[in-house]
Amino acid sequence: MSTNLLVVGACSRDTGGIAQYIRGQSQHIADSVDVTTHSTSSPPGKAALSEGGVAKYRWLLLAVLSAVRRVLEFPFYERPDVVHVHASSYLSFYRESVFVVFGALVWRRPIVVHIHGSDFDEFLRTSGLLRSWYVGWVLNLSAEVIVLSSYWEQVLCAETDLDEAMVLPNPIDVSSFSEDGRAEDPHIVYVSNLIERKGVAEFADAIRRLSARDGPEFRVSIAGDGPESEQMRALAAEYEFVEYYGYVSESRKYGLLTDGSIYVLPTYAEGLPISLLEGMAGGNAVVSTEVGAIPEVVGSENGILIPPVDVDALVDALDTLRTDGQLRREMGETNRELVREQYTWTRISRELQELYERLRPRSQPGAGRTGGSPSQTVTSPK
Repeated sequence: MSTNLLVVGACSRDTGGIAQYIRGQSQHIADSVDVTTHSTSSPPGKAALSEGGVAKYRWLLLAVLSAVRRVLEFPFYERPDVVHVHASSYLSFYRESVFVVFGALVWRRPIVVHIHGSDFDEFLRTSGLLRSWYVGWVLNLSAEVIVLSSYWEQVLCAETDLDEAMVLPNPIDVSSFSEDGRAEDPHIVYVSNLIERKGVAEFADAIRRLSARDGPEFRVSIAGDGPESEQMRALAAEYEFVEYYGYVSESRKYGLLTDGSIYVLPTYAEGLPISLLEGMAGGNAVVSTEVGAIPEVVGSENGILIPPVDVDALVDALDTLRTDGQLRREMGETNRELVREQYTWTRISRELQELYERLRPRSQPGAGRTGGSPSQTVTSPK
């Protein structure tokens, strides 16, 4: 008998890390777990918040109405065996906490709270007494709390009364990355949401400075979209060796990462970025920052870490890898092997299935959904 699992999180129309995780989760556990997804995504057009005026308040009204609708829909699902809630910080945590409370206290079902978010440490450390109490209360309602790394477990246990959490890193589908077509030349690849936190300005500045240094020629490929995309368009217009592709399909993204030799993510804050793991799976040496869980994944044998917002250090790191082809290749091979050993959906889905089986109620009449095949995935209540 398969476990009936209800997955809650921002997954509808989203391209972010949580949405990507939920898609992979639903796909890779479908053979043994009956998965239903309940989307908590905000309506499209969030960019209106930065525009101000009527557009801002129209989007806020739509967001509130959408959130209310998601909450009102929730009780109409047939009671699952286990509820897996994906949450980030601030608004995301408060929104998703409603489903944790309902699932634990009304359905009386085991809840898995899965913490994502680059700034969850800041969220906890800046909490007042009331917020700290509420976060701790919600987490203690769960049967298991999942975090992305040892760093995040330490943060969570230090800032709440939890004794431990389950460490489960983000996985990726390594079968999407070809081992052919690897670049031998210095090919710098930046694939990310183009928001300030991802170090867009620092990256553009570093490429300009690097181009002024003596050394071998190099290429730059940029993919992604967002509020800071104009900076990348300007960079591509300025230099012939820079290509900006904008938003790309998954297959095109995998192709760019496989063709690269240096993956760059000069981010200010992170959980455990899936884009970084994908860059590693593509056989790239890594240049990134000493934030979140990144130092647990990237060391001197597979990349170069720098302080965030340090353009001088970023230029030096890129120059080191640009001029040392052997170092690039060795780091790229190390990254490819590391991801295949530790960050695959094959491994992570097995651990998730074991967790659900351990938590699933054994003999409670009327529990769980009936009917449907083990691979069924839906996005709205029956």
